[in-house]
Order: sequence, then structure tokens, then C-alpha cells
Amino acid sequence: MAMDEGSRQRRCFLAGVLLPAVLGTAAGLFPVSPALAQSGDLLQAAELAADAGDLERARQYLSEWVLSNPSGATGGDRGKALVLRARLTEDTDSAEVAYMEAAVVGGEEYGALARLRLAQLRLMSGRPALAVDDLDLLRDDFPASPTVPASWLWTGFAYESLGDPVSACAAWAEVPGSDTSDPVTVQARAGLAACEGASDGGGSARQFTVCLLYTSPS
Repeated sequence: MAMDEGSRQRRCFLAGVLLPAVLGTAAGLFPVSPALAQSGDLLQAAELAADAGDLERARQYLSEWVLSNPSGATGGDRGKALVLRARLTEDTDSAEVAYMEAAVVGGEEYGALARLRLAQLRLMSGRPALAVDDLDLLRDDFPASPTVPASWLWTGFAYESLGDPVSACAAWAEVPGSDTSDPVTVQARAGLAACEGASDGGGSARQFTVCLLYTSPS
């Protein structure tokens, strides 16, 4: 069961690094209340500013949080800060280091998210085998995390990049298929459809672009 080049997905990955050129138009759509930052919840203010594409303000709030927490805080706040640091840097190496630390210290919410983003970043940079390892670790360390379905989706993408369609199809089959409005489910089903076409000898071309834009966990 082999997928030809025409059946491969074309994906653009914006994992781990927010690109100002892409997100600049979003700035100001979701303004951050100065009162929120003044209330002391600088991490939330930084996250909201980043979601709005206001990277300069997000970096400012994150820097202020770091200054007010010289020990780095612990638990979820530390993990959240590290994920934000990775998210806001334009240096992929620095983003990778921050995600690696967050994966260890961030707890289930941010540790799992960091492991997923790290895998996506490594797949983007042409290291799919490392991405597979990261995603395996995510499921081992955080089996109840809501990121597990996405981890199977991206495991499939990584195996596809490794030229192993059998493992890719097996990974996509692990994604729950009950919520047809979920983008993860939709993409996994598209992958499985291509698997079935290849096994039937149809090999109908599938070509679509998945642009991953960082979103905070919901």
C-alpha cells in the first residue's frame, strides 16, 4: 500500500513560532484590557495579546512576569510561561528548548501541549523520527490529555513523511471519529480515505494544506 506523490498532503507548519507577517493583521481585533495586566495576571494578559497578534505587548507582559517571578514559579504557571516563551520567539532553536523544558515541568495541561508543539516543530524542521518519539512520550506521560487525538493525527503525518504509509494509516485510525466538526477528526478521516483508496488501487489524489497556527488549550 503505497501513496504516490500526488496523494501526499502539502502542509505548511507554523508550529512553535508566531510569524509577525502572518499574524499582524490580527492585532487589535481582541484588545487586551490594561486592567487585566495591572491585576497581576500577566501570563493571561500575555496569552491574550499573543492570540490577538500583538506580539510586542505579549513579550512585554511575559518579561514583566519573569521579573516578578525571579524563581520562575512552579507547576502550571511555569509551564504556561515556557510555552508562551516558545510561542513568542522567532528562533526555532530557542522555541525547541523552551518546549522541551515545558514538557518536563508543565504538568498535564502545558506539558502535553508542549510535547505536541515540540513534535510539530521537529516535523516542520525535517525530523519526523524525533516527532514520532515526542508524540509517543506525550501519550505515555499524559494518557488522559485532550491532546492525545491530535497526537495520533500528527503521528500519522510524521510516519507519512518517513515514507511509512502503513504506520500512518494505523495512527490515523486511532483518532476518535465521533465529532465530525472537529478539525482533527476531519483530517484523520481524510488520511484514512487516502489509505483506503491506495489499498483499493484507486489512489485518488488528495491535496490540501494544513496551516497550524498556535492556539492555547481549550
